[in-house]
Amino acid sequence: MTSNNPILESKRTIFSYSLLWILFGIIHVGLLIQYSNLPFYIILPDGIIHILTFALLGIGVWYIVQYNTLQAKDLYGIIINHLAAASVVIVIWLGVGFGLMSILITGMDLYEEYFMMALTWRVGMGFVYYSLISMVYYMLLYSKKLQERNIEQISLVNLVKEAELNMLKWQLNPHFLFNSLNSISSLTLSEPEKAHEMIILLSDFLRYSLSFSKNEETQLKKELENIESYLEIEKIRFGDKLQTSFSVEKNALSLNIPNLLLQPLYENAIKYGVQDSNNVVNIVTIAKVIDNELHVSVCNPFEKESQSRKGNGVGLRNISDRLNLMYGQKATIISKAEDNIFCVNIIIPQKSIK
Repeated sequence: MTSNNPILESKRTIFSYSLLWILFGIIHVGLLIQYSNLPFYIILPDGIIHILTFALLGIGVWYIVQYNTLQAKDLYGIIINHLAAASVVIVIWLGVGFGLMSILITGMDLYEEYFMMALTWRVGMGFVYYSLISMVYYMLLYSKKLQERNIEQISLVNLVKEAELNMLKWQLNPHFLFNSLNSISSLTLSEPEKAHEMIILLSDFLRYSLSFSKNEETQLKKELENIESYLEIEKIRFGDKLQTSFSVEKNALSLNIPNLLLQPLYENAIKYGVQDSNNVVNIVTIAKVIDNELHVSVCNPFEKESQSRKGNGVGLRNISDRLNLMYGQKATIISKAEDNIFCVNIIIPQKSIK
């Protein structure tokens, strides 16, 4: 924790502190006028000197408050320390005030008599001043602690969020890499030229993935370009059996989407649609803008009889978790199977759409 006095941290706090002591000064002078027989030429400098002196001493009270917060082990220790410190501060306050008044005014005998008569009252006021400024310091101290704790909690949440996002992304990438390497392995003996082409495409795809690993969002246009690279890899494996079509609104291309979010959808479409079918399979992608939201749908036919359709839902679950981490409940993912067509609809909120 910093040892800097919070009163001196900014012009605003210095101004507020000064106003507080001006208020105390007005009260001090008012009480002297009301309850003493001293002439005004003595009352005014007495009030100014004593208030100004305690205001300066009050700046040092911060270090007493800070020491007790850090070092005191119990409430009784804090009380004893403050009583001792307050006594020292009051002795210095009264001594400096009396000394300065003896220099500035004439008729010191009258003032000295009054000073001794009002000594108990002044000591009581000194304890009041000390208590008030100590309370102010404690409030500032604990307010600052609370702010620091909130900042630490926010930082911790962000770190955890980033770690979870990285875990979710890298949970998907090895799965795709495993499938691609299997495809390359199967092509190596039968069609080595296609295997070579697939290695180059895979290299480009992974280079894209790594280049965006530090960015949470990218434009839909770039994400779809990456998807096309992925699909080119799979088309080498499945040939004409795999067909794709894209219907994307122009104003949707510049909108933001979590990078590498869509790739698992196409991976699932190929695994459960193309791989399990003997027919030509067309994967349809639709992207449009509705009410300041990006709507993306990926649909593919599937065989009802196929048992692999069940799967374990890792891809969709990871997409859902990632959307939840990034957007909370503002983002939505809905999947449905109807008439041998499986569709996944993703809705992503946008900050602003021009």
